[in-house]
Amino acid sequence: MVIHKERVALATVIREAADIVRGLAEARRLQLIVVEPPDDLVVDLDRVRTRQVLLNLLTNAMRYTEQGWVKMDAELTSGAVTIRVSDSGRGIAPEKLQRAFEAFDRLDEEDLTHGSGLGLAVSKKFVELHEGRMWIESAPGQGTRVSFTLPLPSQDAGLPLASLRVSTPTTIEQMRPHILVIDDDLRTVALLRRYITGCDFVLAANAPQVQARLAEQAPDVILVEPRMGAWWRDLVAATGENIPVVETPLPGAHHASAMLGAADFLPKPVTRDDLAFVLERLHCQPHTALVIDDDPHIVRLIGRMLRSLAPEVHILEAFDGAEGLAIARSHAPEVIFVDLNMPGMSGEQFIDAVQAEPALAGAPIVVVSVRSSEQENAPIQGEVRVQRTQGFALSELLTLLESTLTGLTRPDAVSPASAAARLATLAD
Repeated sequence: MVIHKERVALATVIREAADIVRGLAEARRLQLIVVEPPDDLVVDLDRVRTRQVLLNLLTNAMRYTEQGWVKMDAELTSGAVTIRVSDSGRGIAPEKLQRAFEAFDRLDEEDLTHGSGLGLAVSKKFVELHEGRMWIESAPGQGTRVSFTLPLPSQDAGLPLASLRVSTPTTIEQMRPHILVIDDDLRTVALLRRYITGCDFVLAANAPQVQARLAEQAPDVILVEPRMGAWWRDLVAATGENIPVVETPLPGAHHASAMLGAADFLPKPVTRDDLAFVLERLHCQPHTALVIDDDPHIVRLIGRMLRSLAPEVHILEAFDGAEGLAIARSHAPEVIFVDLNMPGMSGEQFIDAVQAEPALAGAPIVVVSVRSSEQENAPIQGEVRVQRTQGFALSELLTLLESTLTGLTRPDAVSPASAAARLATLAD
């Protein structure tokens, strides 16, 4: 497992995790207390993996708490920040507490019917990959508190601050190339911002947005996803600027979903904003939605998020592919959310079966799953075109050729991170 760090305001990650589980807390009638750290407290971390750790600790706390509260807070210590998730639940007996971080050990196995018992073990590994540590404190009838540390960035660390965007350069260090990305997938820009740290990327998804971006600041380069069409050409030409344009397939959920034959792709863990973004992309305000996953917690979580976005929606639930197919045939949902990895009929088999039936083929299918290595390493098809109205100087052309040939023949010389490792992080 490779950790992909970026400099992030810790309060942002804590807020995201809390928003995801808030509906679960309300459903269990628990008070969710979140004490956010100051907005200027930044940490170098893998945003997706850290959010997974918080989600696991929060959902575990709610599972063991019948009534009362669950609390998440953070505290600065020497050279690190300590994040704590505590609850007023039943607590854990000393003999079980000793094996809390053992893989495949379910501390409440007499009651629990779902889950592998990997959550705490994997969370601890994620924290250790960040050079932090995790520990647990509990006693029967006195609740539980799980804490972990993350080291604070050193003074000379050079990772970019993910939430910081500047429109006007004020120092030499901030004078980075301004890149306009014409695409309709916000997740693509998030990926570019994370890994191409020497540039400022801004997104425009339609003609008014392109016009506004061009009027605000002339970009140094324009990146265009070819499937967006050619409507942007006249807008760029009207500026009178000699702006280089690169037309290239951009990595994003579109390619993962197209490979699977689905309309879109939602990586786990899903947030409400991710879900809203997908519904907007699909131009979908459903009255009936089918959610299929072998984990009942995820099915109900997505259902609650959908109801918060479309209060009148009727949620159909299924816990394997075969059950989902039967429900789809009888109810004809307007949109379907399906996990890929399920026992029996997998998500891919479900998609194939739906597409084979004309009565169901019109419903958009959104895959909700952890990206597989096969998806991460799948080639992105299409051609790359670099053009500029007034052409290129000889030195510019030779530089373009050198970087292209180096990237194709010696990719390790271009970046220390492999392409597969970069694509693996499309989940954020």
